[in-house]
Amino acid sequence: EKRPIARAAPKQDLAQHRKIFIGGLPYKAQPEAVEEFFEKCGEIDSFNMPNHKATGKPMGVAFIVFARKDSVERALAFDGTKYGGQKIRVK
Repeated sequence: EKRPIARAAPKQDLAQHRKIFIGGLPYKAQPEAVEEFFEKCGEIDSFNMPNHKATGKPMGVAFIVFARKDSVERALAFDGTKYGGQKIRVK
């Protein structure tokens, strides 16, 4: 029983090391455009730009899991830069 759990843990770890958070996005930012912008950093495994549950309006954040860890370093270089006229946080 313990073996499958032991095998699953490293994969989870790897995904965590390939994940970034983007904050401060303009509310008018289109998910497709944000994803396309960050694809310059490398292949994206998953992209999520959630809306507020109660209002259905964009929250101004996005989560990206890259296919490769080195893409994260390239994406982190955008921390503090402007996107759509607003300063974004990339963590």
